[in-house]
Amino acid sequence: MRVLADGFTRPEGFDALAHLTFAVATLPRKHAVEVLLLTDLRTAQRELFPAIGVIEPIGEAVLLRGQCDDLAWFARELARLPFPFEVRSPAGLRVALRERGEELLALSGSVGRAQTTRARPRPATARAPRRRR
Repeated sequence: MRVLADGFTRPEGFDALAHLTFAVATLPRKHAVEVLLLTDLRTAQRELFPAIGVIEPIGEAVLLRGQCDDLAWFARELARLPFPFEVRSPAGLRVALRERGEELLALSGSVGRAQTTRARPRPATARAPRRRR
């Protein structure tokens, strides 16, 4: 590294944070991801953190393009969204989403009951409050 005699002037309107966020969002990784978010742009921006990828409105939906090394991580990020979505690629992301769904069922104690209770919800049961010691 060496100091140059030439100076640098920041371009008018340059947003360093936006540039860094875009650079992180588009950094090449193991998996290129493309997901159609069935929501509006404002809602997508509110629910997603900017470095997950680049989003753009496509008709009535929003296209998310991102990169990740871990499809299970990306599946967890998608699973928390409050709106539907369609995975366009990669196919492995659909597998990771299915596995995440199975993990959630297991954590809820619903494995084995999922198919029999899907048609009708279970009634809520009252529990006695736990005592603190």
